[in-house]
Amino acid sequence: MDESNNIEAIPEESVDYSYALTESLTAVFPMETGLTIGNFLKSLYSRIANVDKSEEYLSRAGVSVLTDSVVKDVHRLIYELATNWPNLSEDTKTIVSEGLSSQSHLNKFIELMNNFKK
Repeated sequence: MDESNNIEAIPEESVDYSYALTESLTAVFPMETGLTIGNFLKSLYSRIANVDKSEEYLSRAGVSVLTDSVVKDVHRLIYELATNWPNLSEDTKTIVSEGLSSQSHLNKFIELMNNFKK
């Protein structure tokens, strides 16, 4: 079965959203290069888009990956996760961070969630 029909189209503002994320991360990590930040975002998007693996962690954070049986856009999932982040216990934050981020990007992920501008 072709699952591409079950994935929401990326909204036009996604390009701006990605740019805003990169700008935010650059401000938080001024010594990191654009390439490093880009690699982090690529890794994060890839991990969250892999619903088979990310659904467990997103669910722990109170984020459903589906809307009307359709997988939500990655940008929307990140937004919902960041919105719920302040209300999560430290243990849940640790589990979710380790599940959705690679070890090499763990600190960047936590900083993104802690400093996300909604």
